[in-house]
Amino acid sequence: MNNNRYILFFDSGIGGITILKNFLDIKKNVNVIYYADTINFPYGDKEEVFIGKVLHNVYLNLIKEYNIELITIVCNTASVAALQYLREKIKNIQIIGTVPAIKPAAEMTVSNKIGIIATEATVKLQYLTNLVNKYASDKKVLIKASSKLADAVENSFDDKKIKKIIKDELSHFKNENIDILVLGCTHYSFLKEEINDFFENKVKVIDSVEGLTNRIMELLPKDIETDDIDKILILSNGKDGIKEKYEELNDKLNVFNRIIVEDLSCLKD
Repeated sequence: MNNNRYILFFDSGIGGITILKNFLDIKKNVNVIYYADTINFPYGDKEEVFIGKVLHNVYLNLIKEYNIELITIVCNTASVAALQYLREKIKNIQIIGTVPAIKPAAEMTVSNKIGIIATEATVKLQYLTNLVNKYASDKKVLIKASSKLADAVENSFDDKKIKKIIKDELSHFKNENIDILVLGCTHYSFLKEEINDFFENKVKVIDSVEGLTNRIMELLPKDIETDDIDKILILSNGKDGIKEKYEELNDKLNVFNRIIVEDLSCLKD
């Protein structure tokens, strides 16, 4: 078994890398494993139980080889669907989830009109409704489900196609004159600049990157920093150009020192 100490990051694909990169800009000398469940992307159309079992199986397979000391689900859908399930299954490790930034949105809004865009799974679950009721019950909150934005990011659509998708998916919010838009999926953070352009910088676009990074820093195990740095990206599917796409992204971001393709969603002997 590898005796190095790791922080494990879960997502269905690219999205959570925005959070990982933000964290590593602050804490560089930490070993990380980022599991991109590309074989099951997108999580937005998956059932809660399925997502929970997949993430738990991935963890059980990884701990056979790696010493994992903190788990971060850098995916809104997986957090909403499976955070409680994982916490019930894994008692000895802190698990952090990604929560849509509804509380800060409610504190920032001037017009009292907030937009939230998230995946179908996040929108349909009671968890999101509970957050709105808790933090923004006195605001007008407009919620829209969208899978197209995540697909655009994961599949590296060209600029023209991305702009059309943004217009199709977000025009409703512009017509309603919101002043805050909550990005309820970590994939959407890759499009923050384009979304700001669409709203002509008249709408404050917020995500979970900063808040989640702060939470990771709070729960970071003591003395976990090391000089022997290992940053691993594991793809559950690397076919059809997926591995090459992530290699190209890594060339730009310079996050990982090795990329592995291995589906860990089923228990192995």
